Amino acid sequence: MISANGSANLFLINPAGIVFGEGARLDIGGSFYGSSASSILFEDGEFSATDLDNPPLLTINAPIGLGFRDQPGDIVNRSQVNDGNGLQVDTGKNITLLGGNINFDGGRIFAPGGIVNLGGLTTAGTVSFTEDGSLSFPEGVTRGDVSLANSSGVGVFAAEGGSIFVNAKNLDLTSGSSLVAGIGEGLGSVNAQAGDIVINATESVTLDGISTDGSSRSGIFNQVEADAVGNGGALNITTTNLALSNGGVISTSTGGQGNGGTIDINATKLVNVDASGIFNTVQVGATGNGGALNITTPNLTLDNGSGILASTFGDGDGGSISINATDVVLTNAK
Repeated sequence: MISANGSANLFLINPAGIVFGEGARLDIGGSFYGSSASSILFEDGEFSATDLDNPPLLTINAPIGLGFRDQPGDIVNRSQVNDGNGLQVDTGKNITLLGGNINFDGGRIFAPGGIVNLGGLTTAGTVSFTEDGSLSFPEGVTRGDVSLANSSGVGVFAAEGGSIFVNAKNLDLTSGSSLVAGIGEGLGSVNAQAGDIVINATESVTLDGISTDGSSRSGIFNQVEADAVGNGGALNITTTNLALSNGGVISTSTGGQGNGGTIDINATKLVNVDASGIFNTVQVGATGNGGALNITTPNLTLDNGSGILASTFGDGDGGSISINATDVVLTNAK
């Protein structure tokens, strides 16, 4: 267990890497930052995790970023405690994991109404903190991979807010793993607004397969759940290649009272959807409109019963679909 008193934020830095076992838990009142960076940067100095013989004298200031050397260690998350929520913080607090590579092996994170940042670098560079809680990655520096396998999950759903930011070279969600944002079941209010899921992967985003028990599909979801009130957030993906296979899903939806969020996909080479789907849905019993579904790519392929659908089964209009592609190949698609 990792603990801290009061509402202080906690930084755990180890350039060799960090492993969270199945029983790992957080007991803190603030936000958590776990990283294999070599230093924490401040406006007036630097705290080095490698040069311990010459500790700097620092004033009390908020960190402005993390400094990385070549080949930082990986971060592994297998935590499944807290009724399956894994590493968890209080409502409105954040969790940031910055490698090296980030590998979830059945591990989970839950930051209700807060922000989850996942990403890393594999060569030397600096990652800066931004005012909106996301991270600024350097241009021209190779990023680490982020992978979630074996029913791993990241959740930020709550009464409002909650965003997920992924900055990686490759993002892989397999065997029923998921990223989930939105307004949770029975929560929210008329003016509630869910946060966004924003993915920037320089090479690829892959969603493949279902869980071993068949109960969950690998996917990215931003949803207003049943009996919830409020509007769903956006789901934005920027990458080179996007691939969905064997039941992979990208979805925004509303099942309560409020509008669904938009889906914006920009893949500079290919979107390939195989036995999978991209959906924007107003569900049965919901009151609200679906959001727009926009795909921009040179090459779009749908195969084996795949679909790109905007639909309504409730009281409201379905969202629009806009596809900007040079070549579209449909084989046994819906």
